[in-house]
Amino acid sequence: MTKIIKIPFILVMVLFLISGCTSKVPKEDKAQFTATAILPLTGDLSFLGDPGKNALELAKKDLDKKGEVVFTYSLVDSKAEAKEAVTEAIKAVDIDNRKILITTLTGPSLSVRDSMKGKNILVAAIAIHPDLPQEGSPLIRFCYSGKQEADILVDKIGQSKEPVGLIVSTDASTDYQVKNIIIPEFKRRGIEIKFVEWFQVGQKDFKNLVALQLKNKVKRILLLGYGSDFPRVLEALLNTGTLPQLTIYGGIGFVEIGQLKTEFSKAKYVITAPAFVLGLSGEEGKKFREEYKGSFGKEPSYDAAYTYDAVMILAKIIKETKSADPNTIRNAILKKKFSGVTGELRFDNKGESTSTIYLSTFKEGLLVKEQ
Repeated sequence: MTKIIKIPFILVMVLFLISGCTSKVPKEDKAQFTATAILPLTGDLSFLGDPGKNALELAKKDLDKKGEVVFTYSLVDSKAEAKEAVTEAIKAVDIDNRKILITTLTGPSLSVRDSMKGKNILVAAIAIHPDLPQEGSPLIRFCYSGKQEADILVDKIGQSKEPVGLIVSTDASTDYQVKNIIIPEFKRRGIEIKFVEWFQVGQKDFKNLVALQLKNKVKRILLLGYGSDFPRVLEALLNTGTLPQLTIYGGIGFVEIGQLKTEFSKAKYVITAPAFVLGLSGEEGKKFREEYKGSFGKEPSYDAAYTYDAVMILAKIIKETKSADPNTIRNAILKKKFSGVTGELRFDNKGESTSTIYLSTFKEGLLVKEQ
């Protein structure tokens, strides 16, 4: 009787040991992070919030599909106002315990950056103001810089000493570009500036511009600002009768207007444009464009693409470092380069980024890379 009992007991012990040796090791918890995106969701500039909102949705969908990083986010409304953005940022950090903030537009991004100094917070900004990233600040720029744009344009314009006229918006980013980079560099290179015509965002009357151009008849013009104002500027130049003789230089504002009207195509254009806009950011860019258009029924803007890249870079770093600590993430991004839907993004030691940008021109109303 005793022997009969011992045999099953031994068998049970053997099976238990075998089971213990062959049982699967529990999988590590997935990397995860949560961000608050501070976007203009209402007001006159709410249309600028839609691309970021859509990009976040696609980024979450793609990360969920990969199953390696759990990404969650909340949206709050900056109303395109700096003060409102800071209020929402403080709520997100102090009440919701957020460690990562995503911002767009210059005013909100600058103010949120300053309000978060000294805190262990990461501000991921999609805004081009040249002075956004600073040594020791919590902000990293995840798009091309207004300084990069200005430097490329100055180099191109500087190939000739022919005088130039400046037509520039009073918005904070353009104001900084022109006063701190472009005008000083033109003076250093001996390029004569015949006139500087500042205009307000949304301005309707450009009679003064017409008078200046009729008086000076410059053949080269640098036009910078929001693309929504450009049709009225170009209409004013058309009315001077000098448009066919003009070479017009510009940056991201021309990307924003999309297709150039036929009547404005009489001028020659030299425009800086991100690789993504020109369809030159590789297979990843092509795939993102198709996915975005399939989901939202329209072409993605450059800021949607940069927002998507920001989330994917953060997810990659959080997965690799196995940390959601802002300082750890920041240090892992600095001095590195990444490939995404916008092409290559390179970061320096203070959080400034350099993106893939090309000189382009309009062909049949659409931007194409300059040959």
